[in-house]
Amino acid sequence: MADDQFDKETRELFPADLDKAVLTSVVRKARRHSIIKTVLISTATSVLVVFGCLLLNAQLLNFRTNNLYSYSSLENQISEPNVSLGDYHNSGGLFGGQFQLQTYKMIDGVPIPWTTQSYTYNIFSGYSRMTGNYSPSPQIPTPSGVRPYNPQTEQREMMFYYPGINYRHYFHDLQQLKNIPRGDRVEMALSFNKAYNYRQIPSMLPKGVHAAWYWVNAYSKQDIRSLAQFPFPMMANEVYGFGNMPAPAGHQRTQFIQAVETAMKTSGPLQYASQQIFDVLSHGKGRIVPADVKIIGIVVTGTPHALMALQGKAFVKASVLGAIANPY
Repeated sequence: MADDQFDKETRELFPADLDKAVLTSVVRKARRHSIIKTVLISTATSVLVVFGCLLLNAQLLNFRTNNLYSYSSLENQISEPNVSLGDYHNSGGLFGGQFQLQTYKMIDGVPIPWTTQSYTYNIFSGYSRMTGNYSPSPQIPTPSGVRPYNPQTEQREMMFYYPGINYRHYFHDLQQLKNIPRGDRVEMALSFNKAYNYRQIPSMLPKGVHAAWYWVNAYSKQDIRSLAQFPFPMMANEVYGFGNMPAPAGHQRTQFIQAVETAMKTSGPLQYASQQIFDVLSHGKGRIVPADVKIIGIVVTGTPHALMALQGKAFVKASVLGAIANPY
């Protein structure tokens, strides 16, 4: 019965007297329409898939660059003496790209370009600093020791001396200020003779001398023994502290503590360094209180004439000149 019904429907659709050529044309037309429909559906599906992949790629790249900037910002909040983050340039491509971050220094109100930090990144394995960023600092031998210079700006790099450790040589660049034009602006790293409370610092500085960055005593007993075993001054990229981020007066320590606690949740060198800082400053209490953030040095800015007033101050163990800016 079913076969009879099918034959009946077929005869009604294709009558017996239908010309064979017409039938062939109808079949071909139907096949052509079917092929076109399939191609259009496949093309539309492919376009949607490609567009979706590109959109997902863009979102993942944006996620990576945002994380990279946040990581750099956290790092800057607990290190990099008197260095501020500027603009960044992102060149994204398929599955990866390049990220360049400009930094600058503010020298007594005068901004000067500092370095460009370049990174490569991808959506699969995070990011890495480009090889060119590992260029060693040029170092010039002097009677007071080797003086490092920044490889990108050719400006002096600051160094820091830990209190309680005897060094073979010291830089006392306060004595060199008389050789700098009076109209220039300078930054200088002052290493203290001992640890001081944050609130003591303003009363220690002469008029016209501005504290731009605070070096925090975040060193364990083992760290201090290691420093004493190899008594070389620490480079600017080896110390931790605060002052780069704007904050209301009296809130800089709190901001530093919050940055350390946030950085502990990251990964890599920043996570390790922040964990070390937390362990030292928390004293096993499970949290850091502002009173335990002691200062063992600062970066100051001002005119050469203003900084000369620091000569002879008992709290200054060493003074190392950093970048110099001409306001004109």
